[in-house]
Amino acid sequence: MAQALANYNVALDSGTFVLIFPPMAICIGFTVMSYKKRNHFQQSERDRESTPRVVSGEAAETEGCD
Repeated sequence: MAQALANYNVALDSGTFVLIFPPMAICIGFTVMSYKKRNHFQQSERDRESTPRVVSGEAAETEGCD
């Protein structure tokens, strides 16, 4: 009986490792990927200066009516 319980505990430990490892690897991979791409869509200072400013709202409608 004690041998069966010891074998059960070993199987439970290895099963726990097998079931926890893939989700943990996916989460770590997603975190690393997100960290590397965190500034991917941020405009550089040079791009901001060359992009024309768009005026919206009432100011855009009344700007050319002088």
